[in-house]
Amino acid sequence: MRFGICGNLPAHLTEGVESVERAFEYGYDYIEPALATVAAMPAEDFAALLARVKAQSIRVEACNIFFPRTLRLTGAEVNWDAIQAYLETALARAGALGVKVIVFGSAGAKNVPEGFPYHEAWKQLVRVCRMAAEVAAKHGITIAIEPLNHKEANIVTSVAEGLALMQ
Repeated sequence: MRFGICGNLPAHLTEGVESVERAFEYGYDYIEPALATVAAMPAEDFAALLARVKAQSIRVEACNIFFPRTLRLTGAEVNWDAIQAYLETALARAGALGVKVIVFGSAGAKNVPEGFPYHEAWKQLVRVCRMAAEVAAKHGITIAIEPLNHKEANIVTSVAEGLALMQ
């Protein structure tokens, strides 16, 4: 049996790296940080994080929080170029860290805005998943769709919906 710790690297690099090192000291086998945080790091901070992670026995095998809430995936405000740019950066960094799985819950980014047609939002999510799959494949990463509860999300809230999105 293996144990991992799911969490978020604090925005401040030193604390983030220390949390990686503490996880190893406490006996965890892997860590699962928020990809949105990793993607937002300045390049020099990410390079320092990558170097320190590679020096540890613990690995970053998975990431949660695929998309930041500020990057709209549904609704009238979707910016496809920004999504593509985010995917390129985020997934390249995930690949460099050795990530094998990224969990796609990201309620803040994917929730359907009030008054926006659900079926249009669904089509947008399908497009996002196709874009993500193409970039993820280049880095050997699998995307796991996470249905969220109705209090967090208003789309992809059941296993059936998650399966339909995957298909």
